Amino acid sequence: MNTTANADTVIQKRHVLSFNPAQAAGLTRAPWNQVHLHSTANTRATMQDEATYMSRSYNNANYTNIVGWNYKTGKAESWQIMPKGGAYDLGGDWNWDGWTSIEFSENIPNQKAFKQAYQAYIDTARQGAREVGANHALDDGTGIGLITHGSASATGHGSDHNDPLPFLARWGVSKAQLARDLRTGVAFSGTAQVNKPAQANKPVMGKPKPNVKNDVDYMRQYGEVIWNKKWFTINETTKISGIKQAFSYNLAGHHVGKYATKDEWLNNGIPVDGINRQGNRLQFKQNRMKIVGYDKKTNAIAVNVSGYTIWVDATVARKA
Repeated sequence: MNTTANADTVIQKRHVLSFNPAQAAGLTRAPWNQVHLHSTANTRATMQDEATYMSRSYNNANYTNIVGWNYKTGKAESWQIMPKGGAYDLGGDWNWDGWTSIEFSENIPNQKAFKQAYQAYIDTARQGAREVGANHALDDGTGIGLITHGSASATGHGSDHNDPLPFLARWGVSKAQLARDLRTGVAFSGTAQVNKPAQANKPVMGKPKPNVKNDVDYMRQYGEVIWNKKWFTINETTKISGIKQAFSYNLAGHHVGKYATKDEWLNNGIPVDGINRQGNRLQFKQNRMKIVGYDKKTNAIAVNVSGYTIWVDATVARKA
């Protein structure tokens, strides 16, 4: 049975667990008066990947709902994946007070998809608050209603995680904006705007615009990368969330440390399904790619490879 959060978001019941582990273990019982807001910290795993993983590892961590982008349907969705009322989510005593614990899947392909998924996140959180009879205030210090994992941790009721705020900030949503949107029920309410990448301007006669000072802006003019079937060195390989990946120091702009870090794997690891491989070299199967993100601070641009958002060094892309 599906429930409607508002006119736009339908919360689909897709239980991967038919029971609530915290309830089954006798760790939690009614009344539950909190709604916990999280994000997955995994840019590689899809909503279905996350749900499937939880179905196998629920004794380590679990949550009641997940929101994000469903690549199969091509739209943002909200799923309830186990019965509500307690979860192994915050890593503290407030685990047992949460009615709804909502994960925002960080595998988001572009800003348009983020805005849709963010609205579903807002809708799902607000419905959870209504179900426990709480208002829509965020982290108000009462220990009731809408609470971020970061706030629970900062007040001694959770682990050392500070999600979902760093993830939301990468897409242009501050904590103040999140709080305002939870109150109004409208994503990017008030004067705030989605921090969309500038639209690519086609260069005249194939020539770049003058006075381009960095490679990110240079690539922004075209809005796409043409790899010219170039080969890159594979420096490391691994498997994350069941996905085989390759890592190229050159493509990732990796210059510090002997090995790639966990964050680099999450941002720069390349699914092997999207490459041709010869020994320790890789070549993208898709020779022409649309750019879906820009980051001057790290000199990086983002492209989609086999349905995953991968950040690559803008200078390397420019010289391909």
